[in-house]
Amino acid sequence: MNIEEISIYVNLDKKIITDIQHYYNEPHRFYHSWNHIIQGFKEFRELEKQNIFKITQDMKIAWLFHDSVYLPFSTGTTNEELSIKLMEFYNSTKIKLPLELIEESKKLIKATEKHNAFDEKSAIFLDVDMAYLGSDYNTFLNIRKKVRQEYIMYNDVDFAKGTIQFYLSMLQKEKIYQSEYGLLKYEKNARINMLEDLNNQKNILNSNKLKFKV
Repeated sequence: MNIEEISIYVNLDKKIITDIQHYYNEPHRFYHSWNHIIQGFKEFRELEKQNIFKITQDMKIAWLFHDSVYLPFSTGTTNEELSIKLMEFYNSTKIKLPLELIEESKKLIKATEKHNAFDEKSAIFLDVDMAYLGSDYNTFLNIRKKVRQEYIMYNDVDFAKGTIQFYLSMLQKEKIYQSEYGLLKYEKNARINMLEDLNNQKNILNSNKLKFKV
């Protein structure tokens, strides 16, 4: 989807979409980039095309802004809270959408912090955000490499430890995806992908242990 298509889909001026795109094009972003936003909007349109779920305006606005602030090294105020503040700034100065709609968008963005759905709409939203986990294995690995680039401040061992912890926390859940759509489309692949890469990450830890022994 190009800027014009997104502008029409979200019902916002192209200038505003272009402004917001700049945040996603920051040099430290590799996965949490504009492409992530495009893929999510494509997924939304597919949901509507298949008559699975009607994507509401608050979902579209929330998706547009949900990663607008992304600092992997941030402390204190969360990226989600900062993204909400940026959305509120744009709404008060440029967009001028009803406050009720913005409040609903805020709830969806806030939910991405811990990925706990509170209704069907938020379940769909969160599952789209985590869709990459259940993609084909090559796509999954390519995205994980991009995530690694965003955490370049960590050495391989520490990043592997964090990745293992993340995978185990996901795999221990009864359900990774919270909507019927996500469960049917992504659940099986996500578990296969993470189990496969779990072994890769463990190998990284083991190989580094051997280096220290030598």
